[in-house]
Amino acid sequence: MAIPTYEKFMFPVLKILSDGQVKSKKEIAGAIIKYFRFTEQDLSETLPSQAQLTYFNRMSWAITYLKKAGLLISPARACFQITEEGKSIVEHNVKDLDSKYLRRYESFLEFENLSHRQEKNNRTGEDVRDTTTPLENIINSYELIKKDVCDEILAKILEQSSDFFEQLVVDLVVAMGYGGSVEDAGKATKKTGDEGIDGIIKQDKLGLDNIYLQAKRWQKGNVVGRPEIHKFIGALAG
Repeated sequence: MAIPTYEKFMFPVLKILSDGQVKSKKEIAGAIIKYFRFTEQDLSETLPSQAQLTYFNRMSWAITYLKKAGLLISPARACFQITEEGKSIVEHNVKDLDSKYLRRYESFLEFENLSHRQEKNNRTGEDVRDTTTPLENIINSYELIKKDVCDEILAKILEQSSDFFEQLVVDLVVAMGYGGSVEDAGKATKKTGDEGIDGIIKQDKLGLDNIYLQAKRWQKGNVVGRPEIHKFIGALAG
């Protein structure tokens, strides 16, 4: 049989996860193979680049889209669990689940970065003619992949220890060019007696001109407010 489009994988993935259990991508793939009754020939089909199996690539994109719409969550790397909204989709037997359907969720719209006109037309059911060129499609696909990778990296960073995060911030600032050619330009301070200073960047070889850093490993959406800035100013004064 022909491997279904990635959209055709969406409902089966939700169905497989509808028991509420956390499953790895490998476990989902095993269930998908049984669901579609893929043959050995189907399972050996690869993308034109031969970089990945076709069914696994399309299943992975279906999982990504479902996650961006808030129908799945990823409690651990390469592991997924259905949300209450996802369960509702299964209960209502929405087998024609596709990208157009997912655009009713704000989180998916943000991921896909649709224009206001596209959003309005898709929500009212109007037909939108695809006027993009092949090159534009490639660029748009690249941006989707890049955003997904960025989200994965940020999620992984937030799982790490505070020591790792502070050193990462120091390394990032040095990589941005601060510290110039000074050897050992940046370092993370030790916990004891750092007085709120998490990192120091030496701007000159004598260490007379320094940049002081404070790293906040807060969850996405939290912002550094005035109280924290005042504390940092106090640390600098000390």
